[in-house]
Amino acid sequence: EGSIEFSFGAGVMALDKQLSADRIAPAGFARVTYNLNEHLGLSVGSGFGSKSSVTYIQPFAGLVWTANLNQKMSPFLTVGGGGTMARATGFRRTGPGAFGGAGIRSMIGENLAVRAEGRIQYESYSEPAIPTAVFNGAATVGLSYFTGGGPPRDTDGDGVPDKHDRCA
Repeated sequence: EGSIEFSFGAGVMALDKQLSADRIAPAGFARVTYNLNEHLGLSVGSGFGSKSSVTYIQPFAGLVWTANLNQKMSPFLTVGGGGTMARATGFRRTGPGAFGGAGIRSMIGENLAVRAEGRIQYESYSEPAIPTAVFNGAATVGLSYFTGGGPPRDTDGDGVPDKHDRCA
């Protein structure tokens, strides 16, 4: 409860053909999540990528629901809002939207985890060249570093945190 998760990594963006002729672009991401408890967190961040001299930026904010953040391995779901900004010389497109995604986080140390995530993003553009709705996606793998939060849980009061406790 109250922990902060810093995440970064790499993957690919899958862009709607109406937004880009080059549908797959290498991508990266960075995010910060404030975990309200072991199930719910608030997240802000951005995805970014580049292909054929076009730069893509996907800022977002959302909610993350995790099955149990205190487990070694735990799946999560995420929903929120954001958009895609596509920029090149003499060219700029911006479209707001909403996203949903799923992933899994696996702890590899006290404060370090591997994180894999996939998401789909629905976006709306007002330009005549782009239909009202497009779908962009992303698949990423990265690392998360946790800091802060309260003391580790010790439900049986024996002085050994639950995640290291061998008691029944």
